[in-house]
Parts: sequence; C-alpha cells; structure tokens
Amino acid sequence: MIFIVVWLLLAFWPMQKNLVVEDFESDALGGIPARWYNRDGTGRPNSYSADLRRGYQYEVLSEKPGNQFLRYNGYHAKHLAFHFVKDRHWSIKKYPVLTWRWRAWKLPIGANEALDEKNDAVLSVYVVFDKGNWVRPPQVIRYVWSSTLPIGTILTKSSGRQKIVVIASGNRDLGQWINVTRSISDDYQSLFGHAEVPDPISLLLLSDADDTQTWAIGDYDDFSIGSL
Repeated sequence: MIFIVVWLLLAFWPMQKNLVVEDFESDALGGIPARWYNRDGTGRPNSYSADLRRGYQYEVLSEKPGNQFLRYNGYHAKHLAFHFVKDRHWSIKKYPVLTWRWRAWKLPIGANEALDEKNDAVLSVYVVFDKGNWVRPPQVIRYVWSSTLPIGTILTKSSGRQKIVVIASGNRDLGQWINVTRSISDDYQSLFGHAEVPDPISLLLLSDADDTQTWAIGDYDDFSIGSL
C-alpha cells in the first residue's frame, strides 16, 4: 500500500518549473563561490593559493539579510565556470529557459565587443554547448551588458562558434538589479540555425576591463533553469 501511494505521488506530482542553479547564499562572504571552477574545469579558484586567487576579482557579498550575490570589481579577464556535467545535468528539453539577474555599477570605458582590442564587458554570461577541440573552439552563446553597442546587436566570432548577444547597454540602469529571462532553446535555433538543441554543459561568467585598461564593477545573482 505504501508503495502504491508513493508511486501515485510521483506520477502526479508536477515537474519543478524552476531549478536553482546558483544563488550564492551558501558561500562564505568575501570569497570566490565554492562550486565554480576555472574556465577549463580543472580547478576551483576558491581553493587556490592567495596569489592565484588575486587574479580572480570576484567575491561573494551581502547587501541585506537573506541575499548574497557575486561581485566583480577589477580589470583582470578571468572566467568562472559552473559545469553541469559535474554538479547537475541540464536537460534543455525539460528546462529550455535560463534566468538570472545582474547589476552594473561601472562600465569599462570605450569597450566594444566587436573590436578585439576593446573586447571588455562589465557583465557577461556564456551558455556553453560543447568543449570544442584543438581545431575548433567551443560552441557558445554569450549574453553581454555592453558599454557601447546597442541592445539587440548580434556578433559572430570564433569561426561562427560564438554568438554574442547584447541584452543590456550603457549607463541607463546603473545600480539597479535587472532580471533576465532567455529561452536558450529558441536562441540556439535562431542563432545557429539548427533545430536540435544540445544540452548545455556549463555556464561561464566573465567581467573584464583589461583591453581598455579601465575598470569594471558588476554583480550577478539568482541563476535558475526552467520551463516556459
């Protein structure tokens, strides 16, 4: 009888609409978030030596009880990566939507993602679909808050394997949390022209100001995957 009841609960219990990927609430203040790796997934920067950690200008902060977030404050170009193959599988068919929020404080002056010599962004989130190899780079969509390019700009780089989508721009909303919702499935089909969408393998965060030799400050929080 107990087995039947459990089976019925599982059968009729609705699938979770949203799964929290990261909200930074369990991380130690002032440090790099524990579940995030370097870009290649070979190490966790929060376990690095003090000298190596200084290259990652990210830290977990708190602005009020019950809300911690990740801040970037610097110029170094260092990715942080959340690898789903290590921590959680992301089924794009079940959860085609990625949501997060971000907040910009200081934009890298004169940055322009279309120019390699000025390719900085206060905030950017990559969705990575494969690892790539020695002859081709990973396939990614990169969502950016651009200093200068208008919202809606789409750029293609890395032999067509990277699509850059400008979803916020300029100083208008500085200091305000902006909620972002993207259908990764729809974006992939539109940007790459393929009906079949692979399951993403990781998220990358990158804020930087090294090419423009200026400074950037921005915040990330509340990453979730979900359905429409």
